[in-house]
Amino acid sequence: MAESRIRLDYRNAMVSAVGEASGLSDEQLRTVAPRAAKEIERIWAEHAAGDQKWIDLPDNKALVAEIETFATENRSKYDDFILIGIGGSSLGAISAIQALAHPYRNLLPAAQRGGPRFFVLDNPDPEKVAATLSTVDLSKTLVNVVTKSGQTAETMANFLVVQDALEKAVGKENARAEIVATTDPESGLLRQLADHEGYRTFPVPPGVDGRQTVLSAVGMLPAAMCGVDIGGLLDGAAAMRERCRSTDIFENPAALFAAIAYLADTEKGKSMLVMMPYADALFGIADWFRQLWAESLGKRLGTDGKEVFAGQTPIKALGAIDQHSQIQLYTEGPNDKLLCSPGSSVIAPR
Repeated sequence: MAESRIRLDYRNAMVSAVGEASGLSDEQLRTVAPRAAKEIERIWAEHAAGDQKWIDLPDNKALVAEIETFATENRSKYDDFILIGIGGSSLGAISAIQALAHPYRNLLPAAQRGGPRFFVLDNPDPEKVAATLSTVDLSKTLVNVVTKSGQTAETMANFLVVQDALEKAVGKENARAEIVATTDPESGLLRQLADHEGYRTFPVPPGVDGRQTVLSAVGMLPAAMCGVDIGGLLDGAAAMRERCRSTDIFENPAALFAAIAYLADTEKGKSMLVMMPYADALFGIADWFRQLWAESLGKRLGTDGKEVFAGQTPIKALGAIDQHSQIQLYTEGPNDKLLCSPGSSVIAPR
């Protein structure tokens, strides 16, 4: 089978396409390349020293086997699956399932959808929580609560409401069997609660920030319950990891994307980055990307402790829908945006 590789087409971000006012030059990319190479080396050196542990997530084959066994045993047992989490505890899983599963899987007959219907409780909106609980059959619902510390107020508020409803519907003992907690393997309030109640648990990996946990049980358990091939997904992540080892930005798609975004922001005033896929299935990735970009780069203080107020503002959009609602602003409004289109892998200014 032919290898499938992500390609980054950045021609429309260059001077040759859009002129010097908006476009980057080859010389600018060559100038920033040594700095990018040092940052890549730093990341891998930190990984060798025991940090940057997210890099190892694709290698946990034992966890994949454990999750796949659990999912195989439970996919046909439950009609509905409720993920309770927020931010990194939900966005990665949502994006993976949206990208890889049938767009209307919840409406398909059970035999065709590859697992239970999938619902998410993230925002603590009582109307949505009530509507979700009235939609599912609680006697045939598996609940997955995800928070590393157990101190995420929104997640625990939603969980306590669902836990109460579940216990009233099926009894306390039966409810315990329908709750799975993905949390810190050793400490934290949810770990204490899970151990006390006897919930089945999966680990949030220590040393990995929440927004980076999609390739752990945080994202892989919901994906597997929805019929996603998580082994294949992690194999793809491992292959991309190898490509991103290169210190040559023109061979490293992550480094090249970072260099273009950095130069567009600092040299061309592109303080906003629009992530605009054209496939509905990739819109969840645009949503997750906003968190990754904003939390990783939005900083008041620099590494020297001085105020920098750094970071591009990420915006999600969906083509062709937003060509009919936002694109006029992007093309005719302030010249402060860099547009990216995953799927077609195109980067362009404005």
